[in-house]
Amino acid sequence: MSPLQLDEVFEEPPSVVSTILCTAIEAAGWTLVGVWDAGQRLVWTVDDDQLSTPATIQAVISDHADGGSRVHVSSLDQLWRGDVQDPRLRSTPRLDDAGSDDPGTR
Repeated sequence: MSPLQLDEVFEEPPSVVSTILCTAIEAAGWTLVGVWDAGQRLVWTVDDDQLSTPATIQAVISDHADGGSRVHVSSLDQLWRGDVQDPRLRSTPRLDDAGSDDPGTR
């Protein structure tokens, strides 16, 4: 899967766009991992038969200069080092040497 990155502008305010996205994520059968920043940052996982591994996606919703909202959607998976199948990496994404349990090797 190539890295996902998308920007889209909507007429609705961020709170409405956040609600619409949460509903769409759940309707698609994806797993909503969390909602942060008063609903303006959403993270979810996509587990699809066409993907070799589940993908973790983030949407950041902000006010748009002309009114409405701007939504930036991107894949978080390229931020992780090592095997994204490792549950330690999936539960706590880190930029340091996440594959090592030895604090002396970080």
